[in-house]
Amino acid sequence: MHWSPLSVLRRSRSITASICRLSADKDGTLLVTQEQGASNPIVKGLKPLLTFDVWEHAYYLDYQNRRAAHLSALWQIIDWRLVASRFNLDINSTL
Repeated sequence: MHWSPLSVLRRSRSITASICRLSADKDGTLLVTQEQGASNPIVKGLKPLLTFDVWEHAYYLDYQNRRAAHLSALWQIIDWRLVASRFNLDINSTL
């Protein structure tokens, strides 16, 4: 699965999407989902690994209506070691 700011943006284009999330299912398959409000992936049997708030309130002061710029900036500060630890991966073996 290729996960990039662009794939997150594509998933978050819905006017009603407020959260875009990277999760893993019980088999370890990675999923990018768009959700609304306070939905919880755990009740769907998913393990949340990384969440982006893509509702306007999260970025409007800095980025106005430029959601893609907001996501690109967030992409630069993701701690992939932390994300990998949530997935129970040894990131050093995959680099």
